Amino acid sequence: MTVRSEKPIDDPEWQKLPCDEKVQHKLWNARLAGYEECGKLFASQDSSKSGEFEDYLDLLPRFAMDANENAKEKGLEALLIFIQEAHVARTTVGDIVPTLVSKCLSGRPKIKERAFDILLMYIEIDKNAEIEDELVKGLENKQPKIVQACLELLRKGLSEFGSKVLPIKPFLPKVIPLLEDRDKTVRDESKLLLVEIYRWIGKQTLMPLIQNVKPIQMQELQTEFDKLDLNGADKPRQIRFLRSQQNVKQKQEQAVASGGGAGASVAVDEAETDAQEDLDPLEMLEAVNVLDKLPKEFFEKIESKQWKDRKEVLDDLVTLLTQNPKLASDGDYFELVKALSKVISKDSNIPVVLVTAKCLTALAKGLRKGFKNYAIAVLEVCLDRFREKKTNVIEALRETCDAAYPGTNLEQMAETVIVTLAHKTPIVRQCTQQFLTKCFAMATQTTLPKKVLKIYLPPLIKVHID
Repeated sequence: MTVRSEKPIDDPEWQKLPCDEKVQHKLWNARLAGYEECGKLFASQDSSKSGEFEDYLDLLPRFAMDANENAKEKGLEALLIFIQEAHVARTTVGDIVPTLVSKCLSGRPKIKERAFDILLMYIEIDKNAEIEDELVKGLENKQPKIVQACLELLRKGLSEFGSKVLPIKPFLPKVIPLLEDRDKTVRDESKLLLVEIYRWIGKQTLMPLIQNVKPIQMQELQTEFDKLDLNGADKPRQIRFLRSQQNVKQKQEQAVASGGGAGASVAVDEAETDAQEDLDPLEMLEAVNVLDKLPKEFFEKIESKQWKDRKEVLDDLVTLLTQNPKLASDGDYFELVKALSKVISKDSNIPVVLVTAKCLTALAKGLRKGFKNYAIAVLEVCLDRFREKKTNVIEALRETCDAAYPGTNLEQMAETVIVTLAHKTPIVRQCTQQFLTKCFAMATQTTLPKKVLKIYLPPLIKVHID
């Protein structure tokens, strides 16, 4: 956009006005001069609680919405100083930030740069949640320039402040669809932001969330991911801190100043840990009822006498569950779990059993606590099937048992486990004991009170003696 250049109008009268009147003047050059004077005034205050700051609260929105681009640039410079210096700056977010997003992020480069500086300064003064909310709203703006700028600012904020200060969860679901936006700058910036997200949360967390991205886009992302050295130069580290985080900043500065050593390494590691968000990828996904998406004739084919037919329909189910890792817990999965459990219990074909175990594992992980109605039945058939003795089957069944366990507890599954601890086949007893060891390792005094422990002790002692 070409900005119309306006010549300053000679009117010496406005020069005699105080700066609070100049910023309201009809002449753009008067307002520009007023903004410059305000910037100097704000910077010269000895206290962040100076009354001068409060005197300008009502005028501040003008600084960000001046109709003249030259004046607006100076207004934003003064506004940045105000946000940086004034204690009352925290109260101005609602009046200033929406204007910055809608009126400044699509402006000429200098105005966009000043708007970035102000928004990042708002984050620094502990208004990170509010700024993130406005930027997330900006991702739905109809102007590509604003969407691109919001993406860029989220990336910059994440890179500098870290994912604890700027949590990834609120914006990631909105970023992924923008990979297919009509505007190339939006697509490119979305990719850059996802690469930055990858730095902070890693492959294990991010990949399940972007698995439905088109192959060509995934290939481009993977190429960028592979370039990162997450244990070296690209390791995520907070480099800018909130006003309330000065203790973290001091730790890092002291570690660097000390010149290295074990203590310095620990201090830096602690600072890095403090900057990283604990993120559960499933929380960001929409729950899906896969029962409505089951392959046609699923229950008929799973009973087929031809093992290839059974495996084919089970492979389809694995694909379906992989594509939809978060499952709606309000569905009735009883018939599905019953059919899969029957395969585990009775099917003699190893490839079929292996893929069925994968299905049950995915169901348990996708339903989480919603798997509680099926966990005991699944554990019963899996523990009994340890009799197979084949290593690949045992490993697959172990994964299923581990996934099912969060749906139950040591007290509820006691009867089932005690039966398999007394199984006639030694490998079943051994694998059951190993599974139980994992459960005990995760237990607390609440989940493993003395009364429950007493139930397990006799059969465990007997297994040990045997």
